[in-house]
Amino acid sequence: MNLLFRCDASKDIGSGHAMRCLALAQEAAAQGARVEFAMRDSSPGILARIRQEGFDVRRIHVEIGREADAWETVKMARAENVDWIVIDGYRFDSGYQRCLVDASDSRVLAFDDYGQSDFYSAHLVLNQNLGADEGLYALRAPHTRLLLGASYALLRREFQRWRDWQRDFASVGNRVLISFGGSDPQNVTLDVLRALEAPEAGALELDVVAGTANTHLDALEKACRNSRHKAALNVNASDMDERMARASAAITAGGSTCWELCFMQLPALVFVLAQNQDVAGGKLRNSGAAVVLGQPAPDAMLRLPRALRELLNDARKRSNMASAGRRLVDGLGAQRVMAEMGKAIA
Repeated sequence: MNLLFRCDASKDIGSGHAMRCLALAQEAAAQGARVEFAMRDSSPGILARIRQEGFDVRRIHVEIGREADAWETVKMARAENVDWIVIDGYRFDSGYQRCLVDASDSRVLAFDDYGQSDFYSAHLVLNQNLGADEGLYALRAPHTRLLLGASYALLRREFQRWRDWQRDFASVGNRVLISFGGSDPQNVTLDVLRALEAPEAGALELDVVAGTANTHLDALEKACRNSRHKAALNVNASDMDERMARASAAITAGGSTCWELCFMQLPALVFVLAQNQDVAGGKLRNSGAAVVLGQPAPDAMLRLPRALRELLNDARKRSNMASAGRRLVDGLGAQRVMAEMGKAIA
């Protein structure tokens, strides 16, 4: 199969759309597919990562999500004889989908997180979140099929070598991974670092990860340098799997990083940063895979140090959370999605 991925990454959009496209692209390439990306916006780190995989990146020259964007994508797909156009972005609405389906000879897979479109005409709609429900997609074309739930969670290639790994749980943990995506426009990372200066947090080793699209790097570097903890800022880290393996717990947002943490059996304290994270956050809490602190409001930040210390001091709780996470995400999501794509063009 030949695949064209249409996604973007920036300080406003974040990097999550591009990174989960990258995970599917890696699996497609491993199965012999030819892969290209089409992007209007791309942060330097994301662009470098995609090209490092050997994938060409073609430029969209018009406003994201407009009819002209759809037509540029159609022209690329026609020129490259693409079997599948994969779209991932909140601006790719029902009209955008319809244009791709009607005007190209390609099948269309649309990522969706919360039923964002009025109508769905893509051949496959993928919602990898916990709580993904068919009712979100009641208005869809007869040919549209749904891939719903965490069994389709997409993990990048580096995570696959950890499938048979089992985490050890020290009686007391102290290494904490802090990650709020590639851009973190709300600068929640800095709020977390400040909150953890409270005595209730105990003594910690903080592995702070940020992307190149983060506009607060200087402030984060200063906060790590002045912290009473052993804290280090790591920008555009390409070894997240190893960092997760070394950590005792994580502090993160309720996005796609949660599926990586679940797979890596790493207990997490999760903040809900967007409306579309509410349902998934609730499901994570109910499954026992994470402690969900809600929105990053001042009261939640006050609760954070004690909640983290209680988790780090309770090896049994961390072990139970790890088991719950691995039950949710087994690491085979990309293979399952590719199998469904293969069936659709067979």
